[in-house]
Amino acid sequence: MWPQYGYYRPSNRGPFSFGKQELKEIGISIIVLTLSFAIAFSGGMNYIKPEDFIRYTLPIAFLAVITGFFLHEMGHRIVARHYGCWAEFRMWSMGLLLAIFTSLFGAVFAAPGAVYISGMIGREQNGKISAAGPMMNVVVALSMMPIIVLASPLIGGIAYFIAWINIFLAGFNLIPFPPLDGYKIYQWGLEYYLGMVFLVIFTFIGLRYAVSL
Repeated sequence: MWPQYGYYRPSNRGPFSFGKQELKEIGISIIVLTLSFAIAFSGGMNYIKPEDFIRYTLPIAFLAVITGFFLHEMGHRIVARHYGCWAEFRMWSMGLLLAIFTSLFGAVFAAPGAVYISGMIGREQNGKISAAGPMMNVVVALSMMPIIVLASPLIGGIAYFIAWINIFLAGFNLIPFPPLDGYKIYQWGLEYYLGMVFLVIFTFIGLRYAVSL
């Protein structure tokens, strides 16, 4: 058994292979977060309009969760496995329940889980693994900017929302306090931490400029 987390530790696999337990917990997390964000986007449980909720709010919330949460965690996972570590996502049930509960009041405080990592890595490798999550959010946000500029107002508005969510998550995760990514990047080196902060600020400025065009 994997005593610290209560899971069996499998042999290391490729970066894009998933075990049944991991897939189950990723799926549950995505469903719960999508529902939570959709309720919060509606303004809370009392303001849900069923038709709009199903046709518009749920799909947009799903896109936000996939790009903001799933890709962020997969960034950590891929880089950790690149360094030969065991790395799998594990949900936190209480954090998911908290997301549902807070969404009823029009806001979301979510701690869905994390990618757990085991392996012989140094401070540099740990910093790179930690930076991969926010970097993934930055890449998603940057990829949305041409859509914001060129697409119809509806599609552009959705792209703006996705970009904003990803910039927010990148910035939040760069707060230099444990257990957030920013702390481990800062431990790797101040110059790398400041570089990541500058990149997020640059992306935010780019988003504001894309909206103004």
